Parts: sequence; C-alpha cells; structure tokens
Amino acid sequence: MSESSLKYYERHKTLIEDVIGKSIDEALSTQPENPIVTIAAALLKRCQVESAADAALLRSAFPQHHARGPDEVTASLAALGLDRYAPELRELGYDDLDYLKNSPQEELLQVAKRVQMLEGHAARWVRSLSGTAASLETVALARSASSVAEQVRVMQLQAPPNDDEEGERIVLWFIKADKLRGCDDRVLPRFQDLQRQRPDWFVEKEITLEGACKHEYADEVLAVSHRWEQPAEPDTEGKQFAAMCVYVRGKPAIKLVWVDFSCAPQKERTPAEELVFGRTLRFVSLLFLGSRVLILCDRTYTTRFWTLFEAWISMQMATVDGLVPAPREKRRCDIVPIHLASSVTASELETLVAGKSLDQIYAMLGSPDIQVTNQKDKGMQLAKLLALDHQVVRKMALPTLTLAGGAPRPSGGGAGVGTGADAPAPSKDERLQRLVEQVRSGSADAAGALADMTDDESRVAIARAGGIVPLVALLTAQDPAAGAEAARALRSLATNAENKVLIVQAGAIAPLVTLVQSGTDGQKEQAAGALRRLAMIAENKVLIAQAGAIAPLVTLVQSGTDGQKEYAAGALANLAINAEYQVLIARAGAISPLVTLVQSGTDGQKEQAAGALRRLAMIAENKVLIAQAGAIAPLVTLVQSGTDGQKEYAAAALGNLAYNDENRVLIAQAGAIAPLVTLVQSGTAGQKEQAAAALRWLAFNAENKVLIAQAGAIAPLVTLKQSGTAGQKENAAGALTSLALNDENKVLIAQAGG
Repeated sequence: MSESSLKYYERHKTLIEDVIGKSIDEALSTQPENPIVTIAAALLKRCQVESAADAALLRSAFPQHHARGPDEVTASLAALGLDRYAPELRELGYDDLDYLKNSPQEELLQVAKRVQMLEGHAARWVRSLSGTAASLETVALARSASSVAEQVRVMQLQAPPNDDEEGERIVLWFIKADKLRGCDDRVLPRFQDLQRQRPDWFVEKEITLEGACKHEYADEVLAVSHRWEQPAEPDTEGKQFAAMCVYVRGKPAIKLVWVDFSCAPQKERTPAEELVFGRTLRFVSLLFLGSRVLILCDRTYTTRFWTLFEAWISMQMATVDGLVPAPREKRRCDIVPIHLASSVTASELETLVAGKSLDQIYAMLGSPDIQVTNQKDKGMQLAKLLALDHQVVRKMALPTLTLAGGAPRPSGGGAGVGTGADAPAPSKDERLQRLVEQVRSGSADAAGALADMTDDESRVAIARAGGIVPLVALLTAQDPAAGAEAARALRSLATNAENKVLIVQAGAIAPLVTLVQSGTDGQKEQAAGALRRLAMIAENKVLIAQAGAIAPLVTLVQSGTDGQKEYAAGALANLAINAEYQVLIARAGAISPLVTLVQSGTDGQKEQAAGALRRLAMIAENKVLIAQAGAIAPLVTLVQSGTDGQKEYAAAALGNLAYNDENRVLIAQAGAIAPLVTLVQSGTAGQKEQAAAALRWLAFNAENKVLIAQAGAIAPLVTLKQSGTAGQKENAAGALTSLALNDENKVLIAQAGG
C-alpha cells in the first residue's frame, strides 16, 4: 500500500476501533447491521486507493466490502490518463462504474463539471463510458448550463459573485437606444443619477469572450468612444450627446448603447459600486471588441490613452493568431468628427491605429506621450491586452468557433490581416510569457491580467510558462495591490488539479496564511479563496493547518467582509474532511459564526457554511455543539427552499447530526422530514443520496419511523434502492431496514415492492 493510502487507512482504522471498542474484523463479522459498523465499512471504502496493489491489499483485508468499489472507477480513469480526477469522484459518491456507463451523457457532463475536468478530458471520459463522441461544444455548454440564473446574472449594483469567477463574461448596464432617439435632453446624467431618475432606461446584458470574438454584438449594441472634456464632466456642452443621438437615429438596428459616464458607476461610489466599476474596467475591452463602436473624434482624441485604446480594439478582429487588424470592410467602427475636428482628423486617426499590430500598439500606448488621467489604468489595460490576445488564441482554436470574418486562419506564423507586414506573428505563448516576466518584475497589473484568464487552457498555459513561482513571490510584495492580485491569480490557477500541487510546491501556503491573518481586505479575501481551493487536496490540508490557517480563517468567518466570509467558510469546509481538524476548527470557535451564515448569509455563504457544518458534524462532540448553536432550524430551511448546493449540503449536515439521539427528535420537530422526502423523490443525484442518508438515521427513532412513512418516503426509497447510484442504494436500503422495524411499515414496504 502506498504511504498516503496507508496513513489514511490507519488513521480511520484507529478512529473506528476507538469508537466501537473492538477490532474492525470482529465488528464486521459479528455486527454487520450495527450503524457504527456500517459507518466503519463506508469509511474504509473511501480509503485513497492509488494503485492496483493498494486495491488488491484492501480487497484481501476486507473482501466483503471491497469486492467492488472506487478502484474500478480509478482504474478506468487511469487507463485514460485521467486518474487525477478519481479522488473528487469518490468524494461525490461516483464509485459505481456500471452506473456511470449507463448514465446519459448530460449527467456525465455535469459530473465532469463538478470535478472540474478540462473540456478535452471530459470529452474523452464521456466517450469511453458511453461509446459515443461527446463534442467539445457539448461539453462547453454543459459546463456553463447549471441553471438559467447562472447564465444571465442580474447584478443589481451588488458586488459580483465571489464563487469561482465566471471568467470570460460580464454583465454590463446599457441604455435603451429608443430612449435616446426620443430624448430632448441636452446631456446625459451620470450613471447613479440616471438610475435614480429613469430606471426604465436601463437594460442589463451579458458580454462573453466568445461573443466578442465573433463580433456578435455589432448589429444591436453600440459602444461610444469619446474624450472627457473635464475630469468630472465628459460632455460640457452636450455636443457628444447630440452626435450620439443623431447616429442612433440613423441606425434603427441598434437596440442598446453603452457610454461610460452613464453606464458605469461614477465617483463617489459605494463599496458595491466600486466593485462593479472595477470589474467593468477589467473587462471593458470585450465590449469594444464585440460591439459596433461610435468614435467621437475631436482634435485631442489621438493623444489620449483610453480613446486610442478603444479605437484600436474596434478595428481588430479575432483569429487563431489572436487580435489582428481587420480589413476596412470588416471594421465595426464609425468615426464622427466633433468640435473643431474634421475629416482630416478622422483620417489621421485611421492612419495612426488601423494597421498596427498588438506589439506596435502596445509600444505606442505605453509611451509617456500618450496621456491618461490615472496611470494605473494604463498599466492594467496594457496587461489586459496581452491577456486578451492569449485568450482569443485559445478560444478561436476550439472547433466550435469560426472567425467573425470567415474560415479560421492557420495558427502560427503569418502577419495579421491588412497589416502589410512581412514579419511573422508572435507565437501563441510569447505574449503570455511577457506577462509572466512582468509579474517577475513586480507588476500588479500583469498579475491581475493572469487572474482574469480563467479558461482551463489558459490556467494550464500560465503554469507551463512558469507563472506560478513569480506569483507566489509577489504575495509578499510591499504593494498591497500586487499581493491581492497575485493571490487572486493563484486562486484562479488552483482550479486546476495539477496547479494545486505546483502552487504548494512553490511555497504559497505560508504567505497566503499571513495575508489571511494580517493583509488588507482584498488580500484576505483572495488568500482565503486560494486556500479554499488548495485545501481540496489531502496533503495540502495538513500543510495549511500546520501553517496556522484555522484560527484566522475562523476570524474571517466571524467578522470578515462578505467575500472573506464565503471563502473562509469554504476553506474550513475543505479542511474539515480531516477528523483531527474537525476538532480543532470547532475549538477555534467556528461553529457559532457558521450557523449565523447559514441563517442570514448570502447564498454563497449559506452553501459554504452548510458544507462546513456537514463535515464538522461527523464527530460526536460537534453534533451536540452544532445543535446547541441553533443550526437545525436554518438547515431545515435550506433543505426546503435553498439552492441546489445548499439543499445537498444541508441534507448531509442533518444526516450527520442525526447520529445523535436527541438531534433526531429535534430535526423531526423542526419539520425536516417532509422536505427530505421531497429531495429523495425529485432532487439531484447528490440530494437524493444525502436525503436518504438523513432519513436513514432519523428512522432510528421510533416516532420518526411513523412520521417518515406518513410523509410518503417508502415508495421513493424503494425506487432509489432499486435503481439509484451505489451510495443512493446503500442509504435507501439502510433507511428501509430501519423503517421495517415498525410492523405497519413492513407492510407498506412490501406493497411498494421493497
């Protein structure tokens, strides 16, 4: 048996034998129906089997419980070179190979999403199980199709979601074009004033990288590029607004208009508005790449950073070689002279930017001669340009995408369209390497650009380009923004299983824990998020706990910002898989603030806190403490009306709490039985399994046996026992066994075919 497997096995074996007061061999042979023994068998079944030798040894030691199991799934994954995903599959209960082979593609793709498989890996895995080809397009759709609510998120001027960044998309505010066509105003008010005065003018729309690459917003969405005439007032005389209205009236196809002063929060901003503004600033390049652009060109337009930046992007097209100048007929911009400018000024602008490559525009915009009010904006957007080019290459390489202007160009070599240049285009990863070098030089902007590259292929490419080590070094930079951006980038990179290992090997844990303890608010949030991801690996849990992370994470759960609380609760949930840490986390005072989050937190906080309580409730001492802290009622509420993730974690937490006799009574009195039965009937796969487990342990109480039957649980439990997953079958069978100790229930079970 491998060393890690042996440690896992021995730890659980000792724990179980301490609980049951006898050897496991004796317990399994003499008390196979004892619930504690059942738990022992289940725990042993989850040993981290890492090789065929491990599997053989475990099967020989416990033949009655290892005749089948996770080693089959592990072996099938190993044959495909995908064994990295085995622990996550086991954690979710997908340990029955026959069930997986007979599952529909849609379910398999959802499973792949949950264990964070790369798209190509998911396609390979699904094909091996189903015998049919799962296209990358289907996989990509499945990865983003968890719910309609996730596909189109309404921001409502709240901070963007903290959970696993959306990566290539952003929701922006737009003005309805018809409102401008019929408007007699002299100027447009700033965003906050317009929201208050005329909320019916606004529409929210999602912008995606794919949509921008395909220029799919160019018919109906207009982005306006203009110079600000005064620091607090871009359009002092209303001439920009008048020109905008004239243009829109002549373009009836345009439905939505974006102009920065009226579509993005302006100073003074609330904290929530500041976060929305910051996210808009990071992704505004997508808007100018994918939409029609109206350039209001005055005589100083060509000296300003933002205006030239926007104009250049509007004259680019997406190809497999990245961003290249578009031929005139494919440009998405119209130049309208304003103030004292003329057609000559418009021609000068075209000459200045239209044919420039990314490297050329990067050098020009970086020049001190190009003015910008906020120098930080220049650094951020130049870094974002390099990142955007890399993302375009990755996105356009997918077979599901074609060029906005026709067939894909061959990758590598070749100058951009319309450049007239003879030099070959930079290689696909050269600009990524440039970003990594900038990180080595201490650039917070470059780290932020890497953080925004959240597609799976880019995460792998960043690691291969050597980006992890300099990002870890940047965690200890004197510049707080650099440390926060580095932590944010590592949080994103740690989505990838291999990167989790590389980040820890680079020495990230100690500085991340330091940031959680004593960093700025932004550093604390991002560091907690990174630790949450890193703690998904067993070895990392130990290192994180040994680095002293538990106490400061508990402090964040108690008194942090919303994002800090969510990430810290998630980190504690991942650490609490370890039995030792279940004790330490509880003793550090985590239970009460976690219960508070379950009661009154955001959706993300509720889910992560329920997940943490689920794990903490695995030991006897904590079962009592969690109930005493008032967790049962809010957990029942989540089972009734929470999100899918909240329901599953809350059901699992109630199931673990129900090992305690007093808790069984309290859970039933709180009204848990009916919603648990509903989950068994019509929940997701995970919800069904956890709800069946909860009913299984609740049914050890005589009164609950009657209540569970009266709630209509028997028929769906019988169905689950007959046709569910391995975990569902086990829990349903256990529940029916307990229910059958009641004579009336025996009859009902028999009638239901059980």
